[in-house]
Amino acid sequence: MASVLVLTQFTASPESATWAGHKDIGAAVDSICQYYEQQLKLTNYAGVDATYTVENLFDFIDQLYDICLLIMERDVYVPHGREWIKKQVFQQLKVQAAH
Repeated sequence: MASVLVLTQFTASPESATWAGHKDIGAAVDSICQYYEQQLKLTNYAGVDATYTVENLFDFIDQLYDICLLIMERDVYVPHGREWIKKQVFQQLKVQAAH
């Protein structure tokens, strides 16, 4: 069973809503980064590696119609919003950069 759910709505259209379950916060944050990287691949020419900054990633998160992480705590899912998500993204990228 997933202990972290990522709920994302990309546009105002209800059909753009999606969710994904993850084993932990790190995997959930990675999936959010992958959403952005997929968007970059769609907007860049094939074969060109896209680079981005953490600010670009935060802009992407801010431009989503809605995003929320639900984290299982004592048999109840606790919601966390955009600003909390951005803090987690920053922390994870900082750890990855150190390795």
